[in-house]
Amino acid sequence: MSKQRRCGRGWVWVIAMASPVLVNGSPEKDAPPAGAEPFARVCAACHGANGEGDKAPPIVPLAYMEDQITVVVRSGQGEMPPIPKVALSDAELSAIVAYLNQLKP
Repeated sequence: MSKQRRCGRGWVWVIAMASPVLVNGSPEKDAPPAGAEPFARVCAACHGANGEGDKAPPIVPLAYMEDQITVVVRSGQGEMPPIPKVALSDAELSAIVAYLNQLKP
């Protein structure tokens, strides 16, 4: 097999792996909401998988504005510890707020 063919197949593989549109259809339809992963990683252990509450109070339906949530997340409140930007970026926090606004109680 020639070197050129291997490169060509490598590119097809890279493009196929990097572009769900080419392989699976629309990425919007198949991909989970942007905030789902950081919520599961940082919040779900206490607030429940769908924000329904568990060790911590329910947070769905979301009753606070994003700036209020940011203050609580970054500073902590009650038994909730502060969550630093190293553990949860501002972009991830915004995505979580958008995600929680989509969830139904």
